[in-house]
Amino acid sequence: MAGSGMAILAIFAGLVVWGLVRMTRSLANPGPRLVRFVDIACLVVIVFTVIGAGLTIAGSLSGDYTTVSVPLVVRTPDVIVPGVVVDKPPATILSGGVDQATLVLRGLSWQARLPLAAGTAIQAAVIVLIAWTMRRLARNLRSGQPFTDLSRPLFRVAAILFVGTLLYALVNAIGSDLAGQEALAIQGWGSDETSPWPKTGVTRDQLSYLGWPEPATFRIMFPWTPFAVALGLAVLGLAFRAGERMQTDTAGLV
Repeated sequence: MAGSGMAILAIFAGLVVWGLVRMTRSLANPGPRLVRFVDIACLVVIVFTVIGAGLTIAGSLSGDYTTVSVPLVVRTPDVIVPGVVVDKPPATILSGGVDQATLVLRGLSWQARLPLAAGTAIQAAVIVLIAWTMRRLARNLRSGQPFTDLSRPLFRVAAILFVGTLLYALVNAIGSDLAGQEALAIQGWGSDETSPWPKTGVTRDQLSYLGWPEPATFRIMFPWTPFAVALGLAVLGLAFRAGERMQTDTAGLV
């Protein structure tokens, strides 16, 4: 999901760069050209987002393989195999370690697939809604009435972005946790007579260091950037509400 989101953002960034190059080539009356470019760019973002999300959801629900990022118990990198000595780099690791693993899984249950698909749908819906609102702004600018009927959509987008971020974080955490438990959680282990480990067997920490990571307990990570964007859209909605009133009060004046 993160990969598809980054691809969409890369396409949008490419379109923006292309548009800026086109704008610098013709400085005569750039306003309408820029507005038209924004309108087309937002439409392209909507189309690619819908197609990308649809393919991702279809692949997640109907395909044999599912790609998911699973949170892990963080362990400081070390080598604890008996008889193995590592010449470590000069920088000393004080704390930290690998906190997640991106896994391609086969046989994932529907209980894990559905929340992951729902997270993709929520993310796509928020992107489409924001792009559609920007298209409305571009059309208003083209008609010469930039403040017409945009304050409420901006408030609505801000609220949906805020709530959508919460829901996305929740359902994605649920899906990732279930996937991690299904793929990595094990109930028993041990060592035979050929093992360099003691007769008491391998501890859970040692097992993790030997290459079998331990899934983390359920946790939700909230990205703060969407919340800041939602707040900015709400403030922009207030500005557009004031602009609507001013536009109405000055209508017909010369």
